[in-house]
Amino acid sequence: MTRCWKIRKAIPLKVLFILLNIFFIASVAFAQSASVANGLTWLKANQAADGNWGSLNSYRDTFAVVDSYRLLGQSDSSYQNALSWMNNFTLESNDFLAKRIISLTGAGADVSADISRIVSYQGTDGGWGYYPGFASNVYDTALVFQALIAARFDNKSVTSFGVSYLISRQNSEGSWSVLPDSPGDVMLSSLVVAALKNYGYGSSVTNGITKAVAWIATKQNVDGGFGSSPSTVHDTTYALTTLMLNGSLQGQTLETGLNYVTSVQAGDGSWQGSAYETAMALKLFASLKPNPAVFASDVSLSSATLKSGEDLAINVTIRNTGGTHLGDVVSN
Repeated sequence: MTRCWKIRKAIPLKVLFILLNIFFIASVAFAQSASVANGLTWLKANQAADGNWGSLNSYRDTFAVVDSYRLLGQSDSSYQNALSWMNNFTLESNDFLAKRIISLTGAGADVSADISRIVSYQGTDGGWGYYPGFASNVYDTALVFQALIAARFDNKSVTSFGVSYLISRQNSEGSWSVLPDSPGDVMLSSLVVAALKNYGYGSSVTNGITKAVAWIATKQNVDGGFGSSPSTVHDTTYALTTLMLNGSLQGQTLETGLNYVTSVQAGDGSWQGSAYETAMALKLFASLKPNPAVFASDVSLSSATLKSGEDLAINVTIRNTGGTHLGDVVSN
């Protein structure tokens, strides 16, 4: 969506030169829906005393909740207690290290030691396994890449090696599978696409991304959700986010996807009584908020010269770079 915003205001000449050199980015607060508010209430009521969530997979669930909190601007005691638990809980798996890097980076913590450790665990084929020394697999390799992306890691000898591993494991139809010879997986394919977009180079990577995005788009079910039947909240979250970031998210796809997620929320505010599924739903709502942006190229002036005290017409194009409708923009 593109909107034009026109204002007239007397402006000193020196301010004009400042305007011409500014890269404008605008943002708006995300208006939390009832679904989001109820989901947050349920999460906070079901947090364990030591700060974590989940009984069968506490670190996966806790990291997902922490990430949803961050995206929704939640920084209260529930968030801080979860971070404390995360720092006190130790596990040597690459899975755990990657998720901790992602969450702590979002909290502004120093993750350099964890980054050094996880990089040192890269396998001889370029991938990562569940534990250091284990056989590489696509999921842990893609998850490590999410951590490297979050930490803005930049070492091409490491990342290009990992990209080569991921490309070599892509299925012919464009997906990636959790296990060899198993069907393609929506969540995993979405994770790999993010890794390739951030660290991949060359035609093989571009073609791989194109095929993967096209395959993900075909996995929307009649209920609006995504998954290899039945739909799941986490597959829908990953699919919609990936399609949006690759410019392939159509309005109808988004609308039916969001309707699916909203429709399966329980009366207590949770999704399936699961901290993980609830966190994924909240991450989707947070990630697909509208995001009005104004770039330097979107600003034009009525005159290239200006005398002190004269009026200047500034034409501004406001673009919505987010995933949901922005609505009217009012100038003051």
